[in-house]
Amino acid sequence: MPRQTNATLFSAHETCVRGDLWLLGEHRLYCGDATIPENVARLFAGERFALCFTSPPYSDQRTYKLSSFDWQSVMCGAFDQIVAHGESDCHILVNLGLSHKKRQVDMYWLPWLFHCDQAGWPLFGWYVWEKNGVMFRENDGRLFMSHEFIFHFNRERR
Repeated sequence: MPRQTNATLFSAHETCVRGDLWLLGEHRLYCGDATIPENVARLFAGERFALCFTSPPYSDQRTYKLSSFDWQSVMCGAFDQIVAHGESDCHILVNLGLSHKKRQVDMYWLPWLFHCDQAGWPLFGWYVWEKNGVMFRENDGRLFMSHEFIFHFNRERR
């Protein structure tokens, strides 16, 4: 059975296992698959959010100790679960980074953006998060990226 923990202090030895729900004051942290409706419902516990800011895996740039996975399916499924728990005028911000394949920029997020738009959540804004200037070091012939993107979704005016 998944544990539910009221956490006031974390030690370096705390371990989060799939199914854990951490209560952090007014906030919650859930360790699990965000594409499963029951998991997300447990996290939100019947409440609705006004703002969601999340940083999911960036295409295939990091392993996160996961086996291979279908990024589009995970992102579309997770987004569908997120919007199910937001207020009608909520804002959803998603942080994603660049990926390169075959020596060119991989715009892996395009099919996901189309999915969001078709679900009634158009791209409201697309921002650049500057992360301390350009890093001059080798990155397969490119300057090392010092920014990431933030995709902003909103469907109703506040």
